[in-house]
Amino acid sequence: MDRGNHERLLHIIRCGDIVSSQRFCHDIVVFRPITSFVGMMAGRAYEEALQQAILEGAMTSDELIESAIQYNTWSDERDAELAGYRQELREVKKSLLDFMYHTGRLAAARARIEGLEQQAVALMSRRHELTGGAAESYAQSVYRSYVIATISHTLSGERIWPSYEAMMIGAHLSEIREACAEYFDHSLVSDGDVRSLARSEAWRSVWLIGKNAGGLFANDLDSLTPNQKSLIYWSSIYDSVYQAYERPSSIIIDTDDLLDSWLLRAGDKTKPAKTTSQKGDRQETFVVSDRKGAQAVYDLNSPEARKQVAVAQAAAQQGATRDVDLPTTKQAIRQKIASLPRRR
Repeated sequence: MDRGNHERLLHIIRCGDIVSSQRFCHDIVVFRPITSFVGMMAGRAYEEALQQAILEGAMTSDELIESAIQYNTWSDERDAELAGYRQELREVKKSLLDFMYHTGRLAAARARIEGLEQQAVALMSRRHELTGGAAESYAQSVYRSYVIATISHTLSGERIWPSYEAMMIGAHLSEIREACAEYFDHSLVSDGDVRSLARSEAWRSVWLIGKNAGGLFANDLDSLTPNQKSLIYWSSIYDSVYQAYERPSSIIIDTDDLLDSWLLRAGDKTKPAKTTSQKGDRQETFVVSDRKGAQAVYDLNSPEARKQVAVAQAAAQQGATRDVDLPTTKQAIRQKIASLPRRR
């Protein structure tokens, strides 16, 4: 995403309002952010709808799953299978950093992640189908409709419907569903775009000043939108990454799945799979790589380290097979001996 796209996305998120692509009563609809009061009232509407549905005989999600198990359309094994996919996903994501310099293995790991995610989504979709008629689903539709009735305004700032009841009487059900889908589903910015924005200069300058002084968004903390909360979350994550004692490279920071791997390892207090050896005054680290990755690893060395590698390679071509036979090692030994106390 380039700077222009960052700026445009930042304006949309900071504004908080969402302009609908559809019209009600010939008016363009502006969805205002949900305040705590609106959320509280919508929550009450949810609870009332849930209790009403249960009293009228609707089954809960748990009851529908139990029924599906009895009729062999679902099973505890499928729940265990779903949990297994999630656990394996975590482990494979955590392993990505091991293959950062090995193109083939990295591509294979990413393909495995995509496959696991598709399998998990398929199972979750099937489970959702089985509970689509649950009392909770009906109550959730009431919650969403109540919110839409309350936050929908014209461009001039007037409410389109004076109340939830007025909307249910005056609007077509298809219009309400479309409005709910647009606000709750289609208006969400993807994690990838939010993370790109959180790293951008367009936002970082605003974030570093505004996170303490306030004024990050046009609306206040009482009515933060999901996109604003997501941007704050990832901005805080990147703060911790930039300030880490062992800060990852810019390649890792700018590559979402590699940074996810780094974060999982940091959370587990583990380190990337690599071998480190101490030889004299130098430390050598070995990582899994292919030929292209080996060049990238070599480029991470300092000029002095590259010079030592070249000397070691030349010595190896002349028959030196032991570390002690390398010119750099011999020089280090001579320096060590020279530093020892002398007899007088």
